[in-house]
Amino acid sequence: MKNNFSKNITLSFFKIMSHVAKSGIWFTVPLFGTRRFAIYSKKKIIDKNYDLNKKEFEENKENILSKSGFIEKQDALKNMRYGTEKMAFCGCEIIAVYNVLFSLKISENGGNNLLSLPHLISMFENDGIVMCGEFGSSPFRAKKIFEELGYKSIISKDESKFDHIINFSKASIISFFNDANDIKKGVHTICISKDKGNKKIAHNIKNGPILFDNISEVISKNAGIIIIGIF
Repeated sequence: MKNNFSKNITLSFFKIMSHVAKSGIWFTVPLFGTRRFAIYSKKKIIDKNYDLNKKEFEENKENILSKSGFIEKQDALKNMRYGTEKMAFCGCEIIAVYNVLFSLKISENGGNNLLSLPHLISMFENDGIVMCGEFGSSPFRAKKIFEELGYKSIISKDESKFDHIINFSKASIISFFNDANDIKKGVHTICISKDKGNKKIAHNIKNGPILFDNISEVISKNAGIIIIGIF
């Protein structure tokens, strides 16, 4: 019961605050003594970040991408920006979408164009960012991106259905609490892909990538917030 309340509050917050940011109102608030209240120019930050991120990604692609082509180490994005934050701090939703797109062999614009992480970041900054990146991104934006690319998707908050959705999806995204008993420890989002043998792989997670049979091997019980299955 407590978990459902925390889950619903978290998802409502993401949805509301991402709509606020999309309207052009970008601000940060004091958070655990590490932030200050400030208002920002959305367009200026997006343009500045794109130039920086494009340069950083091109120069350090070998360190950012694993040998298989997925992003597995979020810390490798410490010099890339998302809103007013570092991608290493708040970019897990974008990384998850990148990894799903890579697994489906499609770009963020559709077709077989080269997948661009800097452009994907800008897409989330325009629609999906939550409080300048201070709280990451809304998972609902990820669902919208896949549907815009022509994929069908299913979304569920019911943790008991996660394995079923993973099994019947081409790929999926899961958001979960880092600590099911303390939501202040934040949320993490990962991509689940499948290899040629249909084995399930969790990406951008501690000690990952992780091959698994059941999602309980990857996230703690009652930690799951939402899953998006892509068909």
